Amino acid sequence: MKLRFHNSRNEKGFIAAFFTVFLPVFIGIFALTVDMPKLYSCSSDIKSGVDLATLAGISQLQSSSDITQAKLAAVSYLNSNLSRTVPGYTNANLGDSNLDVKVGVYDFSTSMFTWDEASSSVNAIMLTYSHQASSVWSNYYMINSFTVSSSSTAAKYYAGSASTGTSFPLAIEKSVLTSALSNSTQRIYQFGMSTNSYFTAFDNNASVGDIEDTIDYFQGRSGTPSRSVAIGDNFKYNSGALATAYLYINLVFPWTLPGHSFVFPIVTKGSGNDLTAEGFTSATINNFGIGAMGYYMDVTFQQHQNDNTWGGLQPGSEPSNIPTNEKIYLSTAYKIVE
Repeated sequence: MKLRFHNSRNEKGFIAAFFTVFLPVFIGIFALTVDMPKLYSCSSDIKSGVDLATLAGISQLQSSSDITQAKLAAVSYLNSNLSRTVPGYTNANLGDSNLDVKVGVYDFSTSMFTWDEASSSVNAIMLTYSHQASSVWSNYYMINSFTVSSSSTAAKYYAGSASTGTSFPLAIEKSVLTSALSNSTQRIYQFGMSTNSYFTAFDNNASVGDIEDTIDYFQGRSGTPSRSVAIGDNFKYNSGALATAYLYINLVFPWTLPGHSFVFPIVTKGSGNDLTAEGFTSATINNFGIGAMGYYMDVTFQQHQNDNTWGGLQPGSEPSNIPTNEKIYLSTAYKIVE
């Protein structure tokens, strides 16, 4: 007995119909497996570039007179970054239809951005960018490109905290800011009733060794980073560290600290050796010396200093114990908020 197999017309028709219906589906799935990873990578690169561009822009925004400069800085960084990471990227310019850069006011209490470039309180920049990412296999479906869009908002406000390794181990009494209104260069010292600064390790047991070790850190040596500090934190200063710390600076680093700027906590003094952090300021150390008031340091305070040097300050609530007119000397910080 012989068995014979026949391909009927129905079977042939079924196979033809099957491939007619499902071949485009198979090709589409294959196309997506090629395009989707590429699209994801492009989207990730653009998101990163837009975020960094807004940070570059906000770092240049000190007041309403800096709006154009801040926008140009953001666009410049966007172009510099994406031209290296996104294939086929074409430099963007202000006014392009696929780029929108707005400056306005960000309210940290409501987490809302308001576009208002006429405001004297501008503190935020929002950048939105759209890119046409080319499609390789999806041309089969007449899809020539994908639109990849990203938006980011960065805002700055008074610094509310300083991370580890940010604050120089010398706290400055807030009354010095009052004097700085008439002269930004001030002499700070730690001597008897005239004390207006305090060596500290930002803890409750500040030894001379701890302070010297932190000074080492700020000189790029094998020291220990200063502790993190936030507005409202309480800590003690070392009343015995005065001569030793100044001598240590003068003898070991007499030529390295002058001319450099650092973050200093602004404090109020409580009972005993207690200090409370009220804010942060940036000041340039000019020189050290010894006079009738003992060892001193001459510093020049900087107005509205943005944290574009240290990277360790974070925005916080508005300092409540510093008079409004003296807040020009408080450091600001910025971050991505949307």
